[in-house]
Amino acid sequence: MNELGRVYLAGGHVYCARRRDDCDVSQCLGCESLKELNKQSSPPYVVCDAVRGTADPFFVTWWYQHHRRSRPV
Repeated sequence: MNELGRVYLAGGHVYCARRRDDCDVSQCLGCESLKELNKQSSPPYVVCDAVRGTADPFFVTWWYQHHRRSRPV
């Protein structure tokens, strides 16, 4: 998540701020909170009304599970 409310896709999955869990991006399509799905950008992202301005600890966990680093931190 960033200051613009974008949540980036990772392998067809996205972090759902409403459910606070990982979900398939196809589940976003039927959600009333979805504002934008941008597949042309790199990386692709969704913009959702449910995204909060503060850091979500569940999102941080999801990010590190789906965006593995090549070297240990």
